[in-house]
Amino acid sequence: MRQERTADGLDRAHGAGSRRGARAAGTATLALALLVPAGSTAFATDSSDPVLTVDGTVVLFSVDDRTPSTEPVASGEGLAVEEYVEIDGTLYALPDGGPELAGGQDLTITLEADPGLTTDEAVAAAFAPNDPRAALLDVVEGPAPAPTADLSAGLTGDITAHSLVILPVYWTATDGTTVAQLQTTAAGVASYWEGQSGGRIDIQQSVRAWKPIAAPANCADDEYILNAAWNAHGQPAVSPTQHIMVYFPDTLGCPYAGRGSIGDGWVLISGANEVYVMAHEFGHNLGLGHASTLTCWSGSTRVTYSETCSAVEYGDNTDIMGQGNWGLAPGNLSTGFATLLGFADAAAYSGVATTTPVEIAPMSNTAARRAVTAPFGSAAVFFEYRPAVGVDVQEPGWAGVQVRVLADDNRGVPYSYLLDMQPARGEFVAANLPVGVSWAIPGTAMAVTPASTGATAVLNLSPTGEAALLARYVTKVYQDLFERSPDPSGLQAWTTALATGTPRVAVANGITYSDEYRGRLIRESYRTYLGREADTGGLNGWIDSMRWGTTFQEMEAGFLASDEYFGQSGSSNAEWVRRLYSHVLGRAAGDAEVRGWVEAIASGKTRYAVAMGFLISTEHLTTVVNGHYVHLLSRGIDPTGAAGWVSAIQNGHRVEEIIGGIIASDEYYNQP
Repeated sequence: MRQERTADGLDRAHGAGSRRGARAAGTATLALALLVPAGSTAFATDSSDPVLTVDGTVVLFSVDDRTPSTEPVASGEGLAVEEYVEIDGTLYALPDGGPELAGGQDLTITLEADPGLTTDEAVAAAFAPNDPRAALLDVVEGPAPAPTADLSAGLTGDITAHSLVILPVYWTATDGTTVAQLQTTAAGVASYWEGQSGGRIDIQQSVRAWKPIAAPANCADDEYILNAAWNAHGQPAVSPTQHIMVYFPDTLGCPYAGRGSIGDGWVLISGANEVYVMAHEFGHNLGLGHASTLTCWSGSTRVTYSETCSAVEYGDNTDIMGQGNWGLAPGNLSTGFATLLGFADAAAYSGVATTTPVEIAPMSNTAARRAVTAPFGSAAVFFEYRPAVGVDVQEPGWAGVQVRVLADDNRGVPYSYLLDMQPARGEFVAANLPVGVSWAIPGTAMAVTPASTGATAVLNLSPTGEAALLARYVTKVYQDLFERSPDPSGLQAWTTALATGTPRVAVANGITYSDEYRGRLIRESYRTYLGREADTGGLNGWIDSMRWGTTFQEMEAGFLASDEYFGQSGSSNAEWVRRLYSHVLGRAAGDAEVRGWVEAIASGKTRYAVAMGFLISTEHLTTVVNGHYVHLLSRGIDPTGAAGWVSAIQNGHRVEEIIGGIIASDEYYNQP
């Protein structure tokens, strides 16, 4: 028998009655050979016996021991469970040897039975060990059910009604616990979960009178105790929102205080009339796994996180799904679990482009934002604030900003792992992340630093490594092109795009092709060629036209060919040409040059065509591109660059693209 690590007196040792392994994906057939222990022989079939097919649903039970162990288990191994199938309201233990199944998964079971047996008798005989009257032939598992909770769901305003019915049973005598005492504990369970959910669940409780049942063989006969109590009390409804807790005296020396089904409404309580025990098992009914601690190593040195870690199941003493302390009120549910259930609001970040402060409330404040969450590989990491007050005093040395990883095991059951943020001080001596100390989240480009703790905690989220360089680059681009710092959303969007593989030139072109940047260039052209500010209609018209393909040269040719510009030139073709030389080429025109253009106009060449000739000339474009080099690279253009960029524009490439190419260059990116 293998002993699972426990830390709170709730987990049980599991042997032949429990199974672990990789669950087969999709729909599969489990042959009978997989359902019989190694070395056993399946029942022989008899063609004269009827074959029956029945449908059932998988019910998983947590394996919760009363005696803690100090042995760690491999991180990610998941919740120790025992598997049952519910058929028409009755639970049957599934034989060992099959793949892992998910709670709520449908099974189609084929069995062979002696003639004359009812369906219920045939099913009971097929699942009973060594009963010759019936045999399991095979089991077909349906698809694993889809997750019912979503980390992105956040707070929900709906109130879900639950019922909690305690069914006390005995086989020799009661243990002296009264119905009134059980009712008080049930009310405490309801109060706890209603408070943790911020009133989003409402639990109606009742306690039945004691009922006698025949004695079970031992505590491993869980399904018998559950079924016998359920039948003795009139088969009350059981579902994910209808919970029954079978309470019985601890006369068998059961290794567990409580056991709860995962995501369904069955609970066994072995003589532990404690709010903490019953609330913990109710948490399993809500679909939660255990709250553990994670101890990690780098060689022989303890670290906060690494690829070499071991988990202590139940090791998180402050969470209701962890160990807790007997006799104390249960601690607050950690925010990863609470967010998963829709009970908590967490600010989600995949990265930041600049230092971003985020305020979070203590975990006891269910009405406020209580955590910051970020990706952690395939899992999620939560930063939350648990001061040493109220029900969170179980571990005063851990008080402050705590860090937990929320991950699923192979069955999709969520698990919480508390990280040790001060490993040098001793194993979980002080698990909190101190004020002023930064922790870079592995696998991300973001660090978290508690800035202050008091009535609330303020966390500073900062970019690290490449993210900081990318943020600096985007900020420089904005300052050079827009003469302003980027807005937070723009900085985040462009930085994230670069960090996730978007080519630098695509980001650069996205910025230079923006309406804002085109608007700056349009206004500059208005001032240069028309000597005035752009009117709103003209500005918006040109921006819209450029979305459809109009180039800056075409726009500027329109300015130069306009009656407005021609009138400013004295309404004379010769003076207009001289002004083009001055404005566009930046030099005086020779008489022969003026005479040639005037004659071309007299021969029918339009002012627009003449203006375009000036604007796409090598002389003008070299000046234009050189100006961008000086502005963005703080140097003049080299002959190779001039020839390449000028030729590109003359062959149809846009000025915005040329500017984007400059700011996407390694030379620009690496500037101080």
